[in-house]
Amino acid sequence: MRKGLVIFALFLAAMPPMPGQTTKPSAQSANNANSQSQSSQNTPAKSPTVIGANKQAVSSNNGHEEPAADDREHSVKLTSLPPVTLADKHKTFWDYFLDWGPWAFGLVTAIAAGLQIWLLFRTWEAINRQANLQKLITKQWVDVGNWSIGGDEPWEIGPGFKKTDTLKQSMSMGISFHILNPTLYPLTIERIVVFVGKRKQFKWKWKTFHDSRELILPPSSPSGENAEVYTIPIRLEGDEVWRYTKSGFYLRMHVRIIYSGSEGEATRQDFPMDITFKEKAQPVFARYSDRRVKEVAEGEQHEPQNPD
Repeated sequence: MRKGLVIFALFLAAMPPMPGQTTKPSAQSANNANSQSQSSQNTPAKSPTVIGANKQAVSSNNGHEEPAADDREHSVKLTSLPPVTLADKHKTFWDYFLDWGPWAFGLVTAIAAGLQIWLLFRTWEAINRQANLQKLITKQWVDVGNWSIGGDEPWEIGPGFKKTDTLKQSMSMGISFHILNPTLYPLTIERIVVFVGKRKQFKWKWKTFHDSRELILPPSSPSGENAEVYTIPIRLEGDEVWRYTKSGFYLRMHVRIIYSGSEGEATRQDFPMDITFKEKAQPVFARYSDRRVKEVAEGEQHEPQNPD
């Protein structure tokens, strides 16, 4: 055991001294090593010493901490900023471009937007014209024409099928007209109403003819196959026969046609007509005014009847 301690002491003596520690003779070191080894066996261990204890004062009972002796005030001197001088710089092209470029770009954008709005408006007008032209091309309507009248002779027939000087008490006549489709597309007629008015004792007496049969007229063609012929029967009685042979007979006819338009909507057209006819004379057919059309409409007091 002692040999080990002696060898350890010699090893420590041979080591260089610690920083801040003075060197001692080797003999003294060996003796000290022996004495330290003995004392380490006999002397009890001491508690370690705390290094760097807090030097601040203990806080008082009121909870406020008193400043320590090392917390002294230090004065700091503030220095002013050095003077700065701004010198005018000569602006180049790019400086002006960067200054006024955004404004010029905004102006060009506004002009382009206005031009675009104007072009859109013109395009909208062109589309409207094209749509109106298309509607005009596909628009459907009817026309009434080729009026004619015919009927019996007003005179009685004697032996040998010869006329006598005696007028008939009544006679039948018929007024015919064509309903035409002048458009380029087939036309569907849903209903036809005809009002015939005779003037008796200064009042108009109306008779109504009604036809609800659906009729499809083909498009316009040179052959005339796009027309439908209607004949309205007229009967003259008593003095009406005499007037027909002397001064002529006068009546009014109002043709109303309801058909399906190009967009499928129900459309109505009216054809009012003044008719004057006389024996051995050419009948006269003339349209009469809207005021008379209103008069006809107000005079519709008879139940509709189907034409014979």
